Order: sequence, then C-alpha cells, then structure tokens
Amino acid sequence: MRLALELIKAIQQNGGNIRVEDGNLKISPRAAALPIMQELKTWKPEIIAVLQGAQTDGRKYWRARFAQWVEFSCVRHPRCFGGLGCLYLSFCKFMCGRNEHPCSRETFRGSLAESAHLTGEINGTTLVSGIVLRSDVDGLELDPIPPRILEIPFESDACW
Repeated sequence: MRLALELIKAIQQNGGNIRVEDGNLKISPRAAALPIMQELKTWKPEIIAVLQGAQTDGRKYWRARFAQWVEFSCVRHPRCFGGLGCLYLSFCKFMCGRNEHPCSRETFRGSLAESAHLTGEINGTTLVSGIVLRSDVDGLELDPIPPRILEIPFESDACW
C-alpha cells in the first residue's frame, strides 16, 4: 500500500488535489496526474481505500469482500491447492460482477496470507494451500477433514 501513498504524494507534489467522489478518483488540475496516469489506474482501489481511511495497507478494506468471495466461489480443504492466477481472476470477476473494482494482485496475496493460506511455486506456477475454486471440485468427493487437523491450533509464527 506504500505505492498508493506515494502516488497520492506525487499528485500533491505536482500541485494537484486528489479526492474520491462517487467511487471515482477526482484530480484537479488533471495535468498533475498525467505523468502517472497508468499507475493511478492500476492502483485505483488501493488509493481509494487510503483516501477513505479504510486502512493504510488496504487489506481491511478488502477483508469483507474477500470473505464473501471465498464463501461463494471457493472450497477450503487442507489437501487442496488452487492456482494463484486462477483464484485472483475469479476474485476479479466476482468484484466486477458487483460493479466494484478488484484489488491488486499484491493485496489479494495479502488477503490469502491473512487467512492462513500459504503460497509456493512449483515449476513456475504459484499454488495456494487449502483453497480451490468450487467449480474445480464440483462433483468430486473430498475426503472429510480429519478431526485431528481441526484440533491443531494455528500459530502465525509456526513453521510448516
């Protein structure tokens, strides 16, 4: 989220003002944004979150939306691994279907980490542990989660 703050400061240093109006960024004068227009488009949701005071790192803003997406689109199981790219694309489609802008991939990864999902790369593909798209497992019978796994307390500093 540091980049969102830097972009806001860059507009101010260029003599501009930035605010949120009806879910859109309003910058005056427009010339203050021209050198960084592409970055502003890319980071728009995080900039809006910062300007609205949701949380400096933007994750609080996305927490409820992420939880809704997981409930609607995903299955959690300790023996499942979803592809990060596919999960992120699904989240983006979910958000656009609700006429909202999706977060950046970095913020999405942060939401996964907050939810205790580990990521790892295998042959160039980033996989996310414990979560998979519902559409990928519809019709499959997943083994029930063993009770002993459910009883293990989660510690954020534990080594896996």
